[in-house]
Amino acid sequence: MMKVTLPVFRLALLTAAVMVATGAQAAKTVEVNPTTASWIMPEAVSTSARIPQEEVRNGEYYLLSDQQVRVDAKGDVARYSHFAVKVVNQQGLADASKINVAFDPGYESLIFHQVKIIRDGKVINKLKGSDIPVISSEPDIRDSIYEGQLTTNLLLDDVRVGDIVEYSLTRNGQNPVYAGRFGYFLDTQWSIPLHGQHFRLLWEKNTPLNLRQFNRNVEVSTIPYAGGVKYVIDNPSPPTLYTNSEAPDWFNPYGYVQFSEFGNWQGVVSWAIPLYRDAVRTDAAIQNIAQQIRSAYPSSQDQQIVAALEYVQSKIRYVGIEIGENSHRPSPASETLARRYGDCKDKVILMISILKALGVEAQPALVSTNKEDAIASYLPTINAFNHVIVHLSRQGKSVWLDPTRDSQHGQLLDIYQPDYGYALVIDANTSALTAMTQATTQHATVINDTFDVSKGAQGEGRFTTDRTMNGLDAELVRDRLAKGAQDLRGRYLTAFQWYYPKLDALQPMAFNDNTASGQLRAKGEYRVPEIWTENDNDLQYQTAFYPTEIYRYLDKPDQLKRIAPFTLSFPVNIQQNIAVTLEDKKWKFKKENFVEDNDYFHYERQVRYDSGKDLLTLNYQFQIKKKYVPADDIDSYMKARKRVIDHGEMWVVEPYPMVLRTLRSGKNASS
Repeated sequence: MMKVTLPVFRLALLTAAVMVATGAQAAKTVEVNPTTASWIMPEAVSTSARIPQEEVRNGEYYLLSDQQVRVDAKGDVARYSHFAVKVVNQQGLADASKINVAFDPGYESLIFHQVKIIRDGKVINKLKGSDIPVISSEPDIRDSIYEGQLTTNLLLDDVRVGDIVEYSLTRNGQNPVYAGRFGYFLDTQWSIPLHGQHFRLLWEKNTPLNLRQFNRNVEVSTIPYAGGVKYVIDNPSPPTLYTNSEAPDWFNPYGYVQFSEFGNWQGVVSWAIPLYRDAVRTDAAIQNIAQQIRSAYPSSQDQQIVAALEYVQSKIRYVGIEIGENSHRPSPASETLARRYGDCKDKVILMISILKALGVEAQPALVSTNKEDAIASYLPTINAFNHVIVHLSRQGKSVWLDPTRDSQHGQLLDIYQPDYGYALVIDANTSALTAMTQATTQHATVINDTFDVSKGAQGEGRFTTDRTMNGLDAELVRDRLAKGAQDLRGRYLTAFQWYYPKLDALQPMAFNDNTASGQLRAKGEYRVPEIWTENDNDLQYQTAFYPTEIYRYLDKPDQLKRIAPFTLSFPVNIQQNIAVTLEDKKWKFKKENFVEDNDYFHYERQVRYDSGKDLLTLNYQFQIKKKYVPADDIDSYMKARKRVIDHGEMWVVEPYPMVLRTLRSGKNASS
């Protein structure tokens, strides 16, 4: 995946695998110089600030966040950071004593100006000598992403509760792939208390700089000076804000300010076009792949497109070498094909190249997998996106395909693609974001469960399940099958045993993947000893049947009092049919048609009984309509959820035989 790193410091200790960098490597990129550049105006630390004890988290109280940025006339960027944190209790010692700053040695250098402890009004210098320990870190190595980052590894000794740890540094340089374009996001509110924030941006380019505030306005002073314009923010004691868990990734209730020199999205497209255009290739190797696909599907261009997608998904493994300009610049398609690996942008370019050889026009499309719809409110910027997919048009509709996904099969217009809200299609005709509202089709999963309990309350039950999965559900099962079919069978068994604890397998789940239709089918058969339980109080046997798959997605928030939306398991579309063959008796069941339809989901339950066949049938339909529930509508959602639960499981009750009823009730037969 293409990783977009916003111009902020990553000060947490990186826990990925690391190796110590060489002294020469560190010396080129990290210096010690107590003198700051002339454009910097350091802020003073308020060492006597009152500590808001009830708001302090993790034993630290930040006294100062002082950040200053200079963008010179050529677009070169320097960033100065100055922090002071007070250790409030023992909990804060571990983090306060570590200073870890990530940077890319390919285009950035660090200058440490000071690292000190203030204790009882006295200053203790902790920046001794000129060597700053540096480690090579790959925070996303488990996701096969290699960024070539280095991280300082300053571990301060003799830090005590009550100390103030203060440090400052300047980071010079910006990824050359930006070609001098500038974008910046500045947080102005947090979930932890901060005594004071200061920010200065010196803008010396001739192009205008655009500014937009979100969620909370702060005063921004615009001050002309000889070199350009200064933007200054003084933000004393910003109010802390606590949000909820289970919120969508895009939800950000905190205040922040965005700066961008792009006036429109066309400018971002113009920046991106040469990066992607220059990587497309249709050389002999790619033409050969296209010819093989054309020969396999001579009469259907749609099938050729799907075949190109499947080829890149299955033949090119995902590895991201995102060092320097490679963070945004894709590799040439022929290079990706030769090495058989690449990240999202590499895979996209290879697929577009194959499609071009097939005579199909397609474009890269930048998306955000975590900001989604929120990017529509942003100023146009390079820094809005973290992923690339393929866009093409078929039958007058936009089709979105992701060659980094795994195991997608079926007809072109039925292939599942997450709806990321908006995409920026990299094409000369693009002037705005494109809504992805057509991207997600609802793929129904159909489950046919049958129970045979005709042996009665004293007998053993049988359970068979036959499941046909499409779209995302089929993808997820394919992925788990690739990791091990036996493990997946065990998962199913455990899930069934949640409802019927003594259930065991007669024929464990078997899987059949139809690549032509994209459907994946799973079937299994199980015995269910003691499916009936005794209820001595009511002198009866009882058992229940459940819409098990629907219950998985009937989400309940941990926190009902919310300021954040509550994430739903979108997209979900399930049809679950349960057929129960009962013992030959005079059963009576009430016919039922229950429907719960609201803004967030649709649910139906039908109950039918065929006395001639002693067959009870339960038909369920469940579809989640939206990705989230707004915070102010949680109450209505929870009430709707309760109505579904009240009309979910079906209890079947069989009275004890008369002799047993008599014995259990303590009466004799003649009474």
